Amino acid sequence: MKNTSQKNFEYNPSIDSLTIYHSKADVETVAGSIVLDNFIFDISTNGTFVSLEIDNASEVFEIEPEILSQIKEASIRTSVQGNLITLFYRVTIDQKEYERALMIPKDKIALTV
Repeated sequence: MKNTSQKNFEYNPSIDSLTIYHSKADVETVAGSIVLDNFIFDISTNGTFVSLEIDNASEVFEIEPEILSQIKEASIRTSVQGNLITLFYRVTIDQKEYERALMIPKDKIALTV
C-alpha cells in the first residue's frame, strides 16, 4: 500500500480510480479486502478499514475526471450501529466538499485474503 506524508489519497484519472487511506494506514496490517461493486475495502487485522479504493470515481461522485483530479483533501470514517456499518468518504475540491456514504450490513461482509 502506498501512502505519503503529504496526502492520504491517490487519484488515477486514466483509470478513474481513487484510493483514500485512513489516517492510521501506515501502522495497520492489512488482513484482506472486501469487494463490493465499485468499492474495494482493505481491512486490518483488528477489523478496521485501512483504505478504500473507488473504481469509476467520477461516476460515484458525479464529478468530471478533470475536476476530480484537483482533489485537495480526502477522508474516510466509519460508524457502526448494531449490524450496520456506514462508511463515509469525502473529497474536497476548491473548498467544496463532496461526501457520500455506503451502508453495509456486517453479515454481508466476506473478507478476501
